[in-house]
Amino acid sequence: MSQDIQDRLGPVDVVIIEFPAGTLEAAGFEALLDAVNKGVVRVLDIELVSHGTDGSVTLVNLDDAAAEFGLSELVGASSGLLDDDDVAFVGEITAPGSLSAAILYEQIWVFPVVDGFESVGGRVVSSSHLDAQDVVAALGDE
Repeated sequence: MSQDIQDRLGPVDVVIIEFPAGTLEAAGFEALLDAVNKGVVRVLDIELVSHGTDGSVTLVNLDDAAAEFGLSELVGASSGLLDDDDVAFVGEITAPGSLSAAILYEQIWVFPVVDGFESVGGRVVSSSHLDAQDVVAALGDE
């Protein structure tokens, strides 16, 4: 029997997008909202992180950015899973003067696939993530 989408969790990933010029652009967020609306992903958390030219790393209010770009659907996407350590990590991997978006998302497209397998007696026994760089490296070794 299939569980309600709210009662189970699909694969979860985080992507950090850096805007080196320090300003956001709407196109990527619009594509993210499109993926949300199509049931491909669910945004669990999103944090905007400013990396000051002085080396400071601070959170930027998502409400303000959402209003500016018409992305009100993203407001409230805060699971608390992205924490101070994650914000500090963003500061370590981005350039001073940049602005970044850390997006924690769940891949919900997989639920109908799992439902199909479960309907004929299958069950998920493991799920894992492969880093894209590792895959590219492995494919390059062939």
